[in-house]
Amino acid sequence: MMTEFLRDSLPTAVSNDNPLPVVSKKSKRVSVAGLTVTNGAYSAKDVVGGLITFTGALTNGVDTGVLQAISMDLKSAQTGVFVLHLFKSQPSSIADNAVFALSAADALLKVASIPVNWACANGSGSEILSCYLTTGLNIPIESTVGVMYGYLVTDAVLTLTSTSDIASITLGVQCD
Repeated sequence: MMTEFLRDSLPTAVSNDNPLPVVSKKSKRVSVAGLTVTNGAYSAKDVVGGLITFTGALTNGVDTGVLQAISMDLKSAQTGVFVLHLFKSQPSSIADNAVFALSAADALLKVASIPVNWACANGSGSEILSCYLTTGLNIPIESTVGVMYGYLVTDAVLTLTSTSDIASITLGVQCD
């Protein structure tokens, strides 16, 4: 067994059972745009936009990292709270505007549930953009193929005004 000293850290015993961790500290942002949503009302705990695929959120081969932030832009004036549920592998399908209900098998795939909070509204009249932001998360995440999956769930009754109201959802990730 050998002991490896990493800069700014305590000694780490390296062995076959405890290999040297790969710490790249490489940060990236992965955005998804173009979710199709219901032009109308959602009940509390409904899925907004169906299954979301964050391709390239982690690096294939070293599929762990730390979720740092989530941002989301909506094209209509909204102030409610959403929860983003993230999964390491593709869960069963739940349609847009259906109640978020996980099977026992899907619950084992979930790596995090994060509230996404309203930050500000920009513009006026027909040009309003609601901005959501959650930062300082430091949540360990993992994936099986470099892809994260998610469901965005509304925490309260919500009415969207267009099928393209969700402009984008972005994950800020620090890769291992």
